[in-house]
Amino acid sequence: MTRQTIVVVGGGHAGIHAVKAIQKRLKKVPFRLVLLDPQPAHVRKVLLFKAAVGESELTVPWSDILPLGTEFIRGAIHSVNPSMKCLEYRDQYGTSHLLDYDVLVLAIGSVVRNIDGDGFALSNIENARQIHGVIEGNIQRATTVLESHEKRRLLTLAVVGGGISGIETAFELNQFMRTMAKTVGVDPEEVQVQLVHSRQNLLPDGTEKLRQKLLEKMNRNQIVLRNDKIALKQEGGMLLLSNGEKIPIGTSVWTVGLQPNPVVQSLGLPFESDGRLKTDPSYRIIDSEGIYSIGDCANIVDPSNGKTDGMTCKEAISQANRLGKIIALDLIGYPAPKHQSIRKTFCFSLGTGDALVSAKVFGVEMIIENKIAWIIRKITWNLASFVN
Repeated sequence: MTRQTIVVVGGGHAGIHAVKAIQKRLKKVPFRLVLLDPQPAHVRKVLLFKAAVGESELTVPWSDILPLGTEFIRGAIHSVNPSMKCLEYRDQYGTSHLLDYDVLVLAIGSVVRNIDGDGFALSNIENARQIHGVIEGNIQRATTVLESHEKRRLLTLAVVGGGISGIETAFELNQFMRTMAKTVGVDPEEVQVQLVHSRQNLLPDGTEKLRQKLLEKMNRNQIVLRNDKIALKQEGGMLLLSNGEKIPIGTSVWTVGLQPNPVVQSLGLPFESDGRLKTDPSYRIIDSEGIYSIGDCANIVDPSNGKTDGMTCKEAISQANRLGKIIALDLIGYPAPKHQSIRKTFCFSLGTGDALVSAKVFGVEMIIENKIAWIIRKITWNLASFVN
């Protein structure tokens, strides 16, 4: 067999794990492996809330991640020509280039929808740093204002979205704000972080036991939960809710509105009504020979139960590991495995030093918390980005 050019588009968690899995699995086929991504380094997006509290190390050099011999091209995909097995990308200067492939993997992820009004979407490092600056400024101003209601507003933060990202962000910012308040002479008890969630319950796929444990932690950390509330926008120092309620806040952080990368719809490939690429149970894009897709940009369904995978890091990594085997077997004409949903587990931080981990062991739910859970959470973050 002639040497195969395998191009992986997207250097998020799905993409970098796909590169590793392909490099590991392809033993019988000579290949050239290329990663295409517009960023100069891998961004650890699951840790964006860390930048909001002032931590700076959220990128990993490609040289620390990619297997030896993997080529990196900095650019953003623009279009795909399946019949010619060629893609067009644009480099950081806007110049168009063509890149031929034999196998193409699209792992271009998702984006956070633009928000109306003020506040910040937790979508990139720049926004996270702006959040940090605004919070610092609000707490500093709170040391000089005379009106009690204005001081209370400046020390109130809303986190919109009660998914894992929202929960982790709320706890981390609560911890940061209270520490900073104490440093500048403001009573930490005056700080209030509110988590605004559109559903009735947090962790709808979790157990009642896990939810109660999370609520206990929120109460202990004085984080206010506003569930069954839909936030519309921040305007004039107020968070406007769909029921007409207005919450005075210093700023808001939005972790909702995740959608497949809109580039998907411009590639000329089949996609679902929600914007995700259409795939078969082995991640092959429908009617597109040699093209696969995984992660947030792909509609991936378990054929055994009809369950669609969510947009989570753990699901993307599982897909990537299976994809390496699928491509290796497809190239030599052997039957390839089909997608299987991962076992339901939960692992999320609750500020530095605390976390919750939940998994079933022999059918019995085990919940780990505090420092041991925190260590486990740090390990999962590091494994997701190949950080030692």
